[in-house]
Amino acid sequence: MRVVGVDPGLGTTAFAVIEDRGSKWVFVKGGEIQDEGGNLAERLVAYFNAFASFLDQCEPDVVVMEGLFVGKNSKTALLQAHLRGVLLFCCAQKGVQVVEYSPAEVKRAITGKGNATKEQVGYMVSQVFGVEKLPTHLSDALACAWCHTLRSADVIFH
Repeated sequence: MRVVGVDPGLGTTAFAVIEDRGSKWVFVKGGEIQDEGGNLAERLVAYFNAFASFLDQCEPDVVVMEGLFVGKNSKTALLQAHLRGVLLFCCAQKGVQVVEYSPAEVKRAITGKGNATKEQVGYMVSQVFGVEKLPTHLSDALACAWCHTLRSADVIFH
């Protein structure tokens, strides 16, 4: 089974691929799609094309995304929603299942605390997967994928 975690963001969208290798989950690869600028429609098309190519290459069984977080800046949330819609459409077009977890669910699954910091999440994923400190977006994507494997295995109790 291959799980892809995605941290969608205009500016940088990160993805992390993990794979079940029998007795453990292994971090296979990660990467980022960088925003090239331009008008919103052009930027969204570029994200769609890059993500579609990525899905074709890694052939995931499931894509896991963190749910939309609406903070103080509603304009940022609206732009984020546009990007998430494009990524969800891309997954649907490719026939890939999508699962979403709230930011608090991901943090709770990874650290035991729903209000954990990005540094705490990054530390935990680096320890579990035996990797050096990762960029924040990539660490968040890996955390999403790992959260799903834990939730699917009924390791986390509510």
